[in-house]
Amino acid sequence: MKTTVTTGWWRRNAGWLAGALVLGALALWLPYRQARQEALTLHPDIPVRATPGQWASFGGGRWRLLAAEVVEPGDRRLRGWLRQDAVVLLLRYEVVRAPGADVTLFETCRGAVTDAAGRRWEAGPNALPRLAGPRLPTGCGNGLDANGNRVTIAPGQPLLFQHAFVLPRGQEVHGLHARIELSPRAGVSGHYLDVPL
Repeated sequence: MKTTVTTGWWRRNAGWLAGALVLGALALWLPYRQARQEALTLHPDIPVRATPGQWASFGGGRWRLLAAEVVEPGDRRLRGWLRQDAVVLLLRYEVVRAPGADVTLFETCRGAVTDAAGRRWEAGPNALPRLAGPRLPTGCGNGLDANGNRVTIAPGQPLLFQHAFVLPRGQEVHGLHARIELSPRAGVSGHYLDVPL
């Protein structure tokens, strides 16, 4: 009498099951990876740390934060109305473009200030009054100087610029982080320049 052992369904189809498992994992992982890359281009979350007053390389240039200054309501430099429960934070930067970097990438920069609680303030909000005193460009790549002449960042030459923010009056400046974000075309997708104040 001859006995035959029949193999189970799982063993007969082990190759197909392994292939289905790999394809299922790829079907979940690939869309997640693509969505993550798209999210990083819109909301960068990988900091390039810098120290105030020190140079840092980022996005085809060297950057440094020169000064951070708080302007209170009633200050003579304010040439417009500012809420009594708000202050203006002025951040002055200097950037030097690398010789091979595209000037249009610097024109796409955005400035922001964040705190430990995750709150974020964008540069140049509508509530910002006009400021008296030396006029600096508000863009990282071009702007108007004190005489109203257009200035553009040149390779190897420093460009001074300023970002202004309206913050709540009780907000401590110590503990805030200044951010510079560039366009995803700058090759820094997901990265931003982070300077603690």
